[in-house]
Amino acid sequence: MQADHIIFMGYSLPPDDVAYRAFFSARCQRARKPDEFVPRCSIVGWDQGHLDWYGPAVLDSWSLPKDGVIQAARDIFGKQNVRFYGGGAPNIFLDDAGNATQDKLKQLLEWS
Repeated sequence: MQADHIIFMGYSLPPDDVAYRAFFSARCQRARKPDEFVPRCSIVGWDQGHLDWYGPAVLDSWSLPKDGVIQAARDIFGKQNVRFYGGGAPNIFLDDAGNATQDKLKQLLEWS
């Protein structure tokens, strides 16, 4: 409940997973208080046509499936608080030479 950044990696946030949807929604509702903020959400998935990071503005231009993880996360966390990486794992951690790097991990963990 104290998290300020949620990362979905290999999890599709299915509609029938009511418990987790309620948990995340409750966290976002709590953020309506003056001293709280809505957590950001990073999604790591596989989309062969989108192998990089895509922020809220780009996701606004996509035609997203209504039952997909990106749309579900946007419904819960708000459009401005969701980004997507389409290169999947382990690529999220690897540089162009195929080496895991601290910079790639930092890019995943720190959304600035």
